[in-house]
Amino acid sequence: GMSRQGFLPRHAVETILPKLRRSRTLRLAGVATHFANADDPTDFSTNEQLRRFHAVLAASGGNTLVHAANSSAAALRPDTHFDVVRAGILLYGIWPSPAVEKIASQKFTIQPVLQLKARIMQVKDVPKGSRIGYGSTFRTYRRTRVALLPLGYADGYDRKLSNNGEVLLSGKRAPIIGNISMDLTTVDVTDIPDAKEGAVATLIGTDGNEAITAQDIAGQIDTIPYEVIVRLSRAIPRIVVHE
Repeated sequence: GMSRQGFLPRHAVETILPKLRRSRTLRLAGVATHFANADDPTDFSTNEQLRRFHAVLAASGGNTLVHAANSSAAALRPDTHFDVVRAGILLYGIWPSPAVEKIASQKFTIQPVLQLKARIMQVKDVPKGSRIGYGSTFRTYRRTRVALLPLGYADGYDRKLSNNGEVLLSGKRAPIIGNISMDLTTVDVTDIPDAKEGAVATLIGTDGNEAITAQDIAGQIDTIPYEVIVRLSRAIPRIVVHE
């Protein structure tokens, strides 16, 4: 498997299971494995891991709770479902990988449960040639209307989105300009007249016909959607919306 938690199959069969049978205080309640590569349908190591898991199950004698499938396996591999599955990121409406989405989305759909939003705290007009943010990594090529959002990398909004990412305002895309600061992000709203102080910007989620997903951001900063979501600071207020 992942060579992380748990026991190697041979050690489990030859040492751990016999000790559990002899124990007067412990009983085997369940057997589990965690797939290392189930999110890659072209990687057949999952088949080998499953074969080894079945060998441990046979030695365990049955009558225990068996679980193996994470989100990827739950979506793609019915042969791994056993008694229960451990759907993680799938419960939040996010595909574990593009490969899983390509196949599983033909069978069922999911809807993200999380959106990340921030209100514009300030809007200002700056002349052509103005330098934006730390390091002066962006210089305006026209008279530019800049909106300031009270959120930055301290909140888990990755700095690699500087001059790279976008936010949504009034159903339109507004590019991030300049380096993202610790708790401030600047965006170009020159072409969005409705972008005023107090207006809501969407950093992850939908606005009109436009959408920015955790997968989109993960692709921009070369990581996985899991990291995009879990890095969001606990300081950001959570608002539960029932529809």
